[in-house]
Amino acid sequence: MRNKLLLAAGLLAGSMTAQTVFINEDFESGSLPTGWSITTSSTDGGYKFGTAATLSSQYFAIPDNGTKIAASNDDDCNCDKSMDVLETQSVDLSTQSAVYVSFDYYYFDALYQGAQEELYLTASTDGGTTWTNVQKLAASAWGTAYVDVSAYAGSGNSNVKFGIDYNDGGGWTYGVAVDNFKVFVPYAKDFMATTIDLYETQGLNAAPYTISGEVMNVGSSTINSFTVNYQIDGMGTVYSDNVTGASLAAFTSTTFSHATTWTPSAVGTYDVSVWCTSLDGSNDQNPMNDTIHKSIKIVSQVVPRNTLIETFTSSTCPPCVPANTNLETLYNDPLNQGRFTSLKYQMSWPGSGDPYFTDEGGVRRTLYNVSGVPNMELDGGWGGNGNSLTQELMDAYQAVPSMASIDAKYVVVNKTVKVSIDINAIEDLPGTGYTMHTAIFEYKTDQNVGSNGETEFHHVMKKMLPDASGKSVGNLNKGQQYTAAYSYSFKGNYRKPNSAQDPIDHSMEHSVEEFTDLGVIVWLQDSQGNIEQSAYATESSISISEEELSSRLQVYPNPTSGFVNVSVAMDKATDAEISVINNLGQIVLIDRQSTDGDIRLDLSSLPTGIYTVQVAVEGAIATELFSLVK
Repeated sequence: MRNKLLLAAGLLAGSMTAQTVFINEDFESGSLPTGWSITTSSTDGGYKFGTAATLSSQYFAIPDNGTKIAASNDDDCNCDKSMDVLETQSVDLSTQSAVYVSFDYYYFDALYQGAQEELYLTASTDGGTTWTNVQKLAASAWGTAYVDVSAYAGSGNSNVKFGIDYNDGGGWTYGVAVDNFKVFVPYAKDFMATTIDLYETQGLNAAPYTISGEVMNVGSSTINSFTVNYQIDGMGTVYSDNVTGASLAAFTSTTFSHATTWTPSAVGTYDVSVWCTSLDGSNDQNPMNDTIHKSIKIVSQVVPRNTLIETFTSSTCPPCVPANTNLETLYNDPLNQGRFTSLKYQMSWPGSGDPYFTDEGGVRRTLYNVSGVPNMELDGGWGGNGNSLTQELMDAYQAVPSMASIDAKYVVVNKTVKVSIDINAIEDLPGTGYTMHTAIFEYKTDQNVGSNGETEFHHVMKKMLPDASGKSVGNLNKGQQYTAAYSYSFKGNYRKPNSAQDPIDHSMEHSVEEFTDLGVIVWLQDSQGNIEQSAYATESSISISEEELSSRLQVYPNPTSGFVNVSVAMDKATDAEISVINNLGQIVLIDRQSTDGDIRLDLSSLPTGIYTVQVAVEGAIATELFSLVK
């Protein structure tokens, strides 16, 4: 849209009354709108206009909202943005009583190195000579602010301006992005459905489903009762549920859970639509914005999700103390057991950073573009200050069904950690380019005490297998299984680095305090950073030594021209994982069978060469070389 100055809008339809819109600006011109102005003390000119990509920087990466925007980027400039104001043109509100401002914005509300950034909606009734703060704005990931500015309307207010005032707190902070700025008189009665909480993919095995979500009163009148309706595929039965006692004020929202559940008849894709009617017994004056649609894919089955909580923290970070306390309280709640996995990366800042910082933790930081601590990532989707973690947020992520299951086992023998992993695709996985990540962590550490007062630290990452890049598994379709096995030995002796600038060198040393206190987490993550599933590996025991297993292993014939037999003489039938590895260290064949007979492997598709058979039984691993000659 282009900038519009509308003193009155026409009658839109039927029973609708007119809505007055004074400013409706979406910055699609890519430049300062006509009549608008910028007040700034910065060296970069303050607000700029363009796309999210052109206005972003390393630590202030603005998500693309699909349109052009306005933004003030303090991270990019690192200059004086203590007064960066984007000002509208003047409007005449002298004949109005109820006026609102709405706009979309992206903003961290961050504290960095002692500087706290701030964002205000401001107003001037004398054409910009003097200004008043109307409302301080909280952090927002492209949310919409609705602000009542009726105090600046009425008699005498014929020269009113509004401003988006960003203040970097005198430091090097982040910035703000703004879009879709509107000054308007709302309809008296106007409802819209804003969300349908049903996840996009559901399993028939989880039916019936509750149709729930959020509705918003975008009218000026408080609404006490309304009816929520839903329909499938725009035809057939309309299911209605009456809501009373709502007392929903202007521009506030409420959640709903429809009393009538939905059971699909078969797998397939369905359109679910939700809308509201009978607002305190009256018609909605603006039916154009009433209805929300959501496409739901129904598959045969899904499995529960274990949501991975990745925490970026440091023993030199004071705000990390309440964030970690908050996490541990929520994580240890009995109601959350078995629903979440937790992993912490100790970071190299602020100051000297945490002595348990590792380069692998730095790779995960870069993946998520983490620029401050405490930071938490939930399934690669939500990234925010750890102090903002809530049970509601955790529940929302955990409620998303998964199309994959992970079964992992591990054993610790002296300083060696051995892991076996099975990943099963229950349905076609929704993402692309999946990677399996495996992390060894220590349940509790206390030798990395720093300056923030914490005395113990939980779920601290010690090593990633094979490294922070993980292992590519490609795309997984329904019925596919991916298996893997690792054996990692911590080298040398324990060392506590003097600082994060002198990290552990895994080729010769380690920072494990107690090898009996190690655990393993496995997760599956797609190329967009979304985590499909995570799981703790369960600890197993070794009932056979590796020396004894090696003595019982036979591989024949050797050399072979196409088939090889693997024999493991166990006292009883035992599950075994057999891997064939080429001379580049790549697993070219993997199989799981019982040891109650010879295991015959077809190698006819492999080229001539020297190969290794690796057999894993009850946590023990044995290998044997053989030649394939064609």
